[in-house]
Order: sequence, then C-alpha cells, then structure tokens
Amino acid sequence: MRLSDFGWEVLMATSTEDDYGLHEIVDIGRRYFRTASLEELRSGARLVLDRLLTDGFIKLYRRSSEDRTTTELTPNEVQAALASPDSWKVPAKGEDELVVGATELGEKLYYSEYRSPRGREW
Repeated sequence: MRLSDFGWEVLMATSTEDDYGLHEIVDIGRRYFRTASLEELRSGARLVLDRLLTDGFIKLYRRSSEDRTTTELTPNEVQAALASPDSWKVPAKGEDELVVGATELGEKLYYSEYRSPRGREW
C-alpha cells in the first residue's frame, strides 16, 4: 500500500513540527495541485487526513487561543471538524485552531520508512 506524496509531506510536516493547522495542510496540497480550487484542495486534504487518522499516524487537536494548550478531539468531533469549511480557515485572533500532530506511530513510520532506502511503502 502506498501513500501519496501529498500524504507523505503531511506526515513529514507533522513529524518534524509540533503541529500543523488545517489551513496549512491545504497549503501543502496547493504545491501538488496548483490549479485546484480551494474546495478541491480541502477535499483532497480531508482524504489524506482521513487515511492518516484511520491508520493511527496523526491525531486532530483543538488549540486554545488563550493558553495555546491542545486537546485531542473525539472521533465524532474529528468528522464534524473535517466536514466544516470553517475548520479549514486561518483562525481569527481569539479563535481556537484545529491542528494536526503526528502520533508516535506516525513519527516512527516517517523516520524509519520514508527516510530509508526501501521507499515509502508500509
């Protein structure tokens, strides 16, 4: 089974940074799909995130605008968040942000498989 280059870049970004906002995931997609509309980019990003979430490589969190702490979303909250167009916008000042972070399993996959000479399969 192979993960797209877009998916690997999301995994790389979340493995090498603390977290990434959903709007930043759309920006990653724009590098691969330059002519896609915003809605198409969000749809593609959602597919990639669904795959990474299902496989346990990432988690979705809400980052508080007040103290910058993160709280993991429940599975029901994740689906609602990914479906909402508002979740994909750059948060305004004072708004909480939805962010993606790699799990230990995701980091292990990235550092052992992606960066190895064996390639990007698992």
